[in-house]
Amino acid sequence: LAIAQSTDSRNNLTTRNAGDAKFVNAGDNNYRLQGSSPAIDAGADISGYNIDTDFYDSKRLNGATYDIGASEF
Repeated sequence: LAIAQSTDSRNNLTTRNAGDAKFVNAGDNNYRLQGSSPAIDAGADISGYNIDTDFYDSKRLNGATYDIGASEF
C-alpha cells in the first residue's frame, strides 16, 4: 500500500476560528458539517481513491463535488 504525500493546500479550509468551519458541535466531537459550511462542495476529486463513504459511513459525493474533511454533508 503506497500513501501519496502532497503539500498541495488547495483542499484545506484554513481559518483562525474553528467556528468558521461550521461543524454541528465540535465541542461534543460531532464534526459533521452544517448546511452553511464553506467546506461543502469545496474538496478535491478523490474518486480515484475508491473512498465511497465518509467517517460516519455516509455516502461520499453528495452534491456537486466532494466536501473538505472526513464528513460529507
